[in-house]
Amino acid sequence: MFISNSNRSSEIDSKFLHSLKIIKEVIDTFQIETLRRELSIIERYASSNMHIDVVVLGQFKAGKSSLINSLIDENILPVGVIPVTSIITRLQYAAEKKAYVYFLDRTFKDINVNELEDYITETKNPKNIKQVEIVDLFLPQLNQFQNIRIIDTPGIGSFFKHNSDKTKQWLSEIGSALMAISVERPLSEDDILLLKSIQRYTAEIKIILTKSDLISLHQLNEIIEYIKNSLVNERLNDCLLLPYSTMKDAEENRNQLMEKIFVPLKENFSENFESIFRHKINSIIQSCLSYLKVGLESANKTEMEREILKDAIIDEHLKLQIIKNELDIICSSYKYKNREFVSSIVMSYSKEIRGKLENYFQNEFNSWEGNLYKLSRNFELWMQDKLNEILFGYSEKAILKLEDYVKDIQNHLNLFADSFAERLNQNVEKVLGVKLNIMALSLEIEKIKQPDISVSSSFNIHIDLLWFLFPMFLFKQLFKRFFQKKIPYEVEKNLNRLTSDIAENIGKIIERNRKLIMDYIYNELLTVENILSNQRKESDNFRFAIEKIEKLSDVPGD
Repeated sequence: MFISNSNRSSEIDSKFLHSLKIIKEVIDTFQIETLRRELSIIERYASSNMHIDVVVLGQFKAGKSSLINSLIDENILPVGVIPVTSIITRLQYAAEKKAYVYFLDRTFKDINVNELEDYITETKNPKNIKQVEIVDLFLPQLNQFQNIRIIDTPGIGSFFKHNSDKTKQWLSEIGSALMAISVERPLSEDDILLLKSIQRYTAEIKIILTKSDLISLHQLNEIIEYIKNSLVNERLNDCLLLPYSTMKDAEENRNQLMEKIFVPLKENFSENFESIFRHKINSIIQSCLSYLKVGLESANKTEMEREILKDAIIDEHLKLQIIKNELDIICSSYKYKNREFVSSIVMSYSKEIRGKLENYFQNEFNSWEGNLYKLSRNFELWMQDKLNEILFGYSEKAILKLEDYVKDIQNHLNLFADSFAERLNQNVEKVLGVKLNIMALSLEIEKIKQPDISVSSSFNIHIDLLWFLFPMFLFKQLFKRFFQKKIPYEVEKNLNRLTSDIAENIGKIIERNRKLIMDYIYNELLTVENILSNQRKESDNFRFAIEKIEKLSDVPGD
């Protein structure tokens, strides 16, 4: 489990290992299914080879990669105006600069550092077609922080859904978190959700206000005050806030960040490692205790009383099939009106797009040269290029309008999950007088992806192959009118295709969220049912387990 380090005593190692063993035994014995994943998170941290992973998180275009480049004083990570980073990248010390790419099939490849973008960017590795799991980058300039790894993550909220998934999967690995928030959009709803998720895994959270050179000092102070007040209102722990710019006073900003974050991590490495672990283990301890206390109350009852308790807690409104039916109705309702609503937005641009294309066509057609075959290919390429150019802009407009609609759907589904958790908590407390420590489900606000554009052939039959029958000095204006009449058809076809693609994308978002909610509800109900229904668990067993778990909070250093 732990790899021993001269800076840490064997007594502490033993205490941590003992804690993990006891928690695992209790979870297995009492079938607390909902905590198994959290336990695996802590076990992974315990076997992390004594690194503290400083994970840089944030929304798309918050400036994460630029921030890391500034910290290491080298423009090594690719940056751009579109979502760039698509693969988790770990930066750590080595005497020689090098990089390793690890693939999902468990193979790896030694690459030149200049080849990084071929593996970690969305442009060169779209949708991770190269099946990269993670990239390790080794740099000599990190020699003073040899036990610290800096982790660059894909942006949460990028419309490349697989990118956001990668980052969410990595949340469990957080040792210390740097939350990058751009002053251009300070502390959005998505940022709040991410901060709440992070707190489950670490108390070491620092907020870096990137791009601070874009606003005045007065505006910056206003943003800092706004964020502090928002954290209090959301009951989030107070975090260190540091303004940062890679453009103005970059060296001063870098030194401040090193002094306030990285140097203390290094100088008090052992204590920090233990503190992070303690935070993770105390989190699962509190959840474990709440379930055991429910079990204790249940164990003091007779079998008949336990069944009555179970029926009172898991009442008609909390029956799995009934919840599933209610959720299916909500999701089906959204799916049913989905295409019609998307169409009303997308098709409203039809006349405007058609007008633009027809104007472009009138201005450009006369300059086209060649026979009918060449004119036909020219028209198809022209239509493809122009539609791509124009529809991309209009589809972005449509997607921006529809994102509020998607956010409303996800907020509705979040409320459904919250309502379930609140009712289960209320029923447990009302019947047993014990509060459950149920981990809230926060659905990531997903973005709508940009669809492709398609253009048909100019003719249904290959009349253009008979080009020699149509001398252009006689027929060019005739075919001009023919091509122009195809413009409305191509526009309507692509707008309908755009409607279908966006509606399908929203439908998939709804379905993914439905499955996440049902998994969440199933695990919570299964855990409560296991604890309430297991007749062989006497009250003494629960008391003994509670005493063992409560003792675990007495970790050295607390």
